[in-house]
Amino acid sequence: MTQHSSNSKKRSRRNMLFISAIFVFSAFSTYAVYQNHQAVDVTAPTSQVLIQGKDSEQLAKLVTDLGGKVTHQLDVINAVGAELTQQQINALSQSSLVRRIQANGVATLDSVTGCGVTGDHILKIDQDHISWSLFNMGSEPITLSQIDFNWPESYGQLTSITFGDLLYEELDEAEMPSGSLLQTSEQMLSTALARQIPSDGQVNLQLNFVNNEPLYNIAEQSDFQLIAGFAEGCETKLVTGYDGLDNSVENSYYTHPIDADQVHSEGNTGAGVTVAVIDSGIWSANSGLGQNTQLESRILATYDAIQDLEGSALDENGHGSHIASMIASSLESTAEGAFTGAYHGVAPDADLVIVKAFDVEGKATYLDVIRAIQFVIDHKDEHNIRVLNLSFSAPASSYYWNDPINQAVMQAWQAGIFVVAAAGNNGPEAMTIGVPGNVPYVMTVGAVSDNYTPDDISDDFLASFSSAGPTYEAFVKPEAVAPGGHMLGIVDPITALSQQFPQYQLGNHLMVSGSSQAAGVTSGIAALLLSADPTLTPDTVKCRLMASSAIAVDENDEPVYSVFQQGAGYMNAKRALESTAQDCANIGIDVVADLNDEEHYQGPAYEESPGVFRIDGNNDDTIVWDSGNAWHVGNAWHVGNAWHVGNAWHVGNAWHVGNAWHVGNAWHVGNAWHVGNAWHVGNAWHVGNVHQASHQEESKKLVSGSNWVPQQ
Repeated sequence: MTQHSSNSKKRSRRNMLFISAIFVFSAFSTYAVYQNHQAVDVTAPTSQVLIQGKDSEQLAKLVTDLGGKVTHQLDVINAVGAELTQQQINALSQSSLVRRIQANGVATLDSVTGCGVTGDHILKIDQDHISWSLFNMGSEPITLSQIDFNWPESYGQLTSITFGDLLYEELDEAEMPSGSLLQTSEQMLSTALARQIPSDGQVNLQLNFVNNEPLYNIAEQSDFQLIAGFAEGCETKLVTGYDGLDNSVENSYYTHPIDADQVHSEGNTGAGVTVAVIDSGIWSANSGLGQNTQLESRILATYDAIQDLEGSALDENGHGSHIASMIASSLESTAEGAFTGAYHGVAPDADLVIVKAFDVEGKATYLDVIRAIQFVIDHKDEHNIRVLNLSFSAPASSYYWNDPINQAVMQAWQAGIFVVAAAGNNGPEAMTIGVPGNVPYVMTVGAVSDNYTPDDISDDFLASFSSAGPTYEAFVKPEAVAPGGHMLGIVDPITALSQQFPQYQLGNHLMVSGSSQAAGVTSGIAALLLSADPTLTPDTVKCRLMASSAIAVDENDEPVYSVFQQGAGYMNAKRALESTAQDCANIGIDVVADLNDEEHYQGPAYEESPGVFRIDGNNDDTIVWDSGNAWHVGNAWHVGNAWHVGNAWHVGNAWHVGNAWHVGNAWHVGNAWHVGNAWHVGNAWHVGNVHQASHQEESKKLVSGSNWVPQQ
């Protein structure tokens, strides 16, 4: 190894992150030698595997010659998917044409944890009472044991409490509280059995008032603070909610904090740009999804990668429709019934190509996801696909360049498609960025909540679930953050997601939180940029989105969050369109060399001490392997003036577009990032026998379609 650096101490600290995992590369890149070929028993049970080599046609012939079945032709990464017996796998692994064989893994939706109780997103306000629906999503009954309730005294006195059909607490005039009530199980008159919510059941908690004016004339959801506690050890809290007569679907809200509503009013709605969405499909019959603002059909192509069927992408899960809604819903935003000039989606006139790779349960396989990406690349020119949205995540179990999904994603980037990936919902711990968000070239996005105040971004905060970097290869991720908390999007009420979470369904819309939604918002902003200037390359789009983002700072202009949490900061559509930044993203890394296995890259992050991560500001500090697989510390996180865009967007000491890449003590993440042995890769990267399609291996290749994060 040749080392080009004058700072050996800093270099050795940075190298800690990958030294213990170098053996993985050899396991994935060594070609097997064809040895003793034996007769194959084709009646034995089969497993579905991914086989990769130099030529997919040759691999397909090998499979068929052995009596196996080719299920996926994945030319994009020189691979095939196949159904093979273990004996066939063993025989195939001996061929010099085979680089790797790995199991085709599956993932399921995250389940509700704890006792599984949640409250409705919407508080119903009537003339003399408020009503809040409580949902038990668990498999066992739960028992209401405490009510903590606060309200403005001017709204009147509380007279009684109703739980379901039971009036279990009626207060005499002397006991009627004004403004505050705390009741425990000992104070409640009804029996525990009467206060139960059955498994998979719903009960309304109603609080009745005596007042002089109807509550619906004077009250907003944000006026009430209400917490329901349960004997099983959990509680649920009424969310603040947006002010409004019905608190429903008048506005999508998230376009305002990023100034996309201003961009719409100025005439840019993303026309002329096609965004491909690989997800669970789309509810194309809904006009907000299927048509643009001129009521013209805008879904240019659909493809079911599960069935390998063009012209079909029915969304049975709901997640795909929701993400498409973030990107391009053409529904008009209104205020008191009048059109505001803005739309629900970020790019409401963008065209869509919808590729279904996730089933009704939100499950997907590596093979289907790669086939979906291949469809997008193959039809890029035909449909003018400029943006690809990937709102899913899989755990990283190899270097970024060795993961088959990542290889397909890099092919898309190399083909000129701007790729947006969700950071994941495994935060706030460090090193939780998954596949394909760990690809250094793509735009990886974390999630921000607007705190139910879309007109004031100074109180917005990083969502607790948002995954954080650095990656195992020391790259800083996510690149930036975007709205991703309690996002209102179009979802068919009959889909699995809506049925699973009815408390968040508002007619044809669903409230969902996640970095998936933040990725959808970012894809919409990218469409606006490309609509304004179709000549922009993916690198330049990424550069301008990052250069125009605002980091969260405190009153002393010190970052509130680590760079590994917020990246360049909070994205803004209007500032991105005004940006003229060039050559400030993906500097020093080459996707073509990466794909050709000529060079692979290391980022500038290092662990200074246990739990404290920093980024290296010396852009000349480069480590090279002369053996043909070079490690380069790229200049993607250039510290100079390229990122300094002045103080014009200094907003209340909260989100500040300044020198976002200051690498001094500002990025000392302290005790918040104690991750133990996370950087000592150990078993987390253990490949085992790559030629065995075992259950253990399947667990390492999970693709998560919809990590549900309620009410953030």
